[in-house]
This record gives sequence, structure tokens and C-alpha cells, in this order.
Amino acid sequence: IMARRQARAFVLALTLPTLPACAGASAAGPFTSPADGDLKLVVENHAWSDVNIPVERDGARFRLGMVMSQRDEPFVIKPRMLGDTPSFRLVAELIGSPERLISRPIEVRRDAVTYWTLEPTLWMSHVTFR
Repeated sequence: IMARRQARAFVLALTLPTLPACAGASAAGPFTSPADGDLKLVVENHAWSDVNIPVERDGARFRLGMVMSQRDEPFVIKPRMLGDTPSFRLVAELIGSPERLISRPIEVRRDAVTYWTLEPTLWMSHVTFR
């Protein structure tokens, strides 16, 4: 029993220093190499449901992807999805529920990352630029 504890302690001592390297996005952020003109979006899902995320422009919708409950997910919105419009809306469609949230119009800002934080109470969700 004592030998097992020592072996576990030894393995733990060897692996602990390497854990920060496994901790998600790099210092460059979650976007590896977006092209010029791409709009960077991070959806922070604090809600208790997985959500599908479409982007809406001039009544047309384009699906970006899904964000699991309690997770953050980066997306890149290509210029062809937005066209020449100065703003767009994001939609959160809760999986397994008829409930959905449509954001207020969001200004197209390619010089910053757009963050959409979905709260457990959806009407408290908000958009920020960083």
C-alpha cells in the first residue's frame, strides 16, 4: 500500500507541471488564423441547455454551429455571410425547447472580438466587444 502511494505521488509530481499546457486556448486566443475581413465571435453559454447559433442578416439565417451547456465556443463569420450590411443579429435556439433568443442588432466590428454571453435567464444575455 505504501509503495502504491509513493508511485502515485511520483506520477502526480511529474504530470502537474505539464497541466497548464493543456488548458485551452493559447496566448493568441481561440482563433488560430482568421482571414482578413473575418468577424471573430465567441459565444459564452452560461445557460443550462445546449444551443444552436445561427447568424441572421436581412431575414436570411446562416448556421454557425452549436455551443454546449456551460461552455465557450469560438466562431469565425465570413464576410460573405454578412454582405454589405452594417449590422447582424445572433439567434440562440435552445435544443429540446421552443425557447429562443434573438439579439439586438450587433454592429459589424472586425477590429475586435464579439462576445455573446448567454445567461441562464436568457433575457439577461449581453454582447460585448474586446
